[in-house]
Amino acid sequence: MQNKLKGWGIPTTKKIKLFHKNIVSTLVLCLILMLLCCTFMARIVLIDNMVELPHLSVATILTVSFALWVSYRDRSVIYLTVTDLLLTVLTIYFMMRYDYHLQLSNWQIYFLLLLLILWYSIRSISSAIPLYEKRLSIGITLTGFGLSIWGLLQLYGVIPSNHQQFPMTGPFFNPGPFSGFLSVIFPVALDLFLHTRTKWRYPALLTCILILCILPAGMSRAAWIALITGSLWVIIFHYGWWKKVKSVYRENKRKTFLFALGGIGVLFFIAVLLFHIKTNSAYGRLFIWKNTINAIAEKPLWGYGGGSFPYVYGEAQKEYFSKGLYSQTEEFVAGSPFYAFNEYLQMSVEWGIPFLIAYLSLMVYTIYVGMKNKRYGICAGLLSLSVFAFFSYPFQILAFGVMMILLLSACLETRRTDNKMTIALSKRYRYVLLVLLLIGNVFICIKLYPATKITEHWILAKLLFKEKRYETLEAENQYLYSYLKHNNEFLMLFAQGLYKQKKYKECIIVLHRGQKLSSHPYLRILEGECNRSMGQFEETERCFKDAVWLLPGRIYPYYLLAKLYASPEYLHPEEFEKMKHIVLTKKPKVDSEAIDKMKEEVTKIKVQTIKKQMSYD
Repeated sequence: MQNKLKGWGIPTTKKIKLFHKNIVSTLVLCLILMLLCCTFMARIVLIDNMVELPHLSVATILTVSFALWVSYRDRSVIYLTVTDLLLTVLTIYFMMRYDYHLQLSNWQIYFLLLLLILWYSIRSISSAIPLYEKRLSIGITLTGFGLSIWGLLQLYGVIPSNHQQFPMTGPFFNPGPFSGFLSVIFPVALDLFLHTRTKWRYPALLTCILILCILPAGMSRAAWIALITGSLWVIIFHYGWWKKVKSVYRENKRKTFLFALGGIGVLFFIAVLLFHIKTNSAYGRLFIWKNTINAIAEKPLWGYGGGSFPYVYGEAQKEYFSKGLYSQTEEFVAGSPFYAFNEYLQMSVEWGIPFLIAYLSLMVYTIYVGMKNKRYGICAGLLSLSVFAFFSYPFQILAFGVMMILLLSACLETRRTDNKMTIALSKRYRYVLLVLLLIGNVFICIKLYPATKITEHWILAKLLFKEKRYETLEAENQYLYSYLKHNNEFLMLFAQGLYKQKKYKECIIVLHRGQKLSSHPYLRILEGECNRSMGQFEETERCFKDAVWLLPGRIYPYYLLAKLYASPEYLHPEEFEKMKHIVLTKKPKVDSEAIDKMKEEVTKIKVQTIKKQMSYD
């Protein structure tokens, strides 16, 4: 007779195995929750991914360590697939093409390396843990539940949001990414609710309800499109609608065609409706895409390099406006974007079309494998993420990168594969690989450690600027420069501090750096003011004109040009009259007292009086 524990009715050996299985399952779930939430731990005082990277590096170290422990206990083999190869090749290509001299986006290098380390660690864990994809779905659902509660508390004013203009941002800096992140979670939670009959279906249902309750407050059309797309994907395959459509198509092709035509009509109506919800925003996106495509056409194969989009876009927009063939609507909606609001276009700008094709191949292949493995919810999450990336900038935010890695890993077969396009990695080589990854991860963590103090130094720098202690501020900014030289907000503060100290040459150097990272006209305006203070009026004129053509809808650059042309040192009466006419007649986006003062001041300037005074002198 087998030895049984009292009251359990289960043999002792089986109970011990069940106990260890439950512990491992709990640890995997905790690991997933840690990875999904680690990027939300930093205070959003300065919008910069370098502040969040140290938390991710620590979480990745814990993941690799857990993978090593699992590998030590497990003898299974990892099958490296096309997805592993493509991810590795894309990362290597990125690192080889990155401009280490300019260093426009150092955070992307660290982030990609951490994601690659995380990828192979998760692959090792998923190969040893049965039903890993189920635990991932539960972890994502619990994360969505927590974020939904976070958003509700912000809406009711219990906790503050991270943006003054929006009542709800979640742990992000505005409601757009927050809504997009929830739209990725929703189809995963919906699939968990539909496919499981365990206790987890109730938290899944509650999460879906909460997301639908708070998503309207986010006012993100991209999030709604992504959520609907992913949800339809889950429903179609859960209820077998795809098979029914194929059956109807075989029996009555005409009826299927009419049904498809009606569906396209409904989608078109929804698209028009969403377009008119925020018309100016929609026109603005289209204008950004138009200029971005023009930039891609100049260098379609190799792109302009990592972190180059703001500068490249600014030059493309400046060239477009300088030709004068633009509409009033384009002038009105034009801005100074840091992102293309379409990750696929931004990839093409920075890395070229071949890089985009490789990325799309990675996503299509992995979703195809996931569908073969019946991971419908996971694939729907990836589809929602891909749709959201078409209208927004999720890959510029760490949380979306971690989410993508987790979803991709759950699409692949964990234990065995019949695919011939695989390479078997035995326990010994897997262990060596994980040790090397752990060493590399520790090295990255050490390199990122100083970034944990960036927030405190940034708060101090802003306080020093407010108190006009510019000399102390300069020393503080010199310390921050090595960590934040890719951050436009910091460079703007640095340049303003130097300008207040009348260190114009040093200020111009910082401004030139800032112009590589932003297309905002103020950078050109401040450079023009520096040149004017040094008596370099031709350079001043060039800077002010650049500011005009970056955003011709702004009145301030015209006002500065009018004052420049009216100055005795650089008197141009005809040009002054042109600028004066524009200042007095141009309709601003928003009327303000500052614009009224500009018009009043320009009206008082009399060029003839200046001429007489110059001739008298």
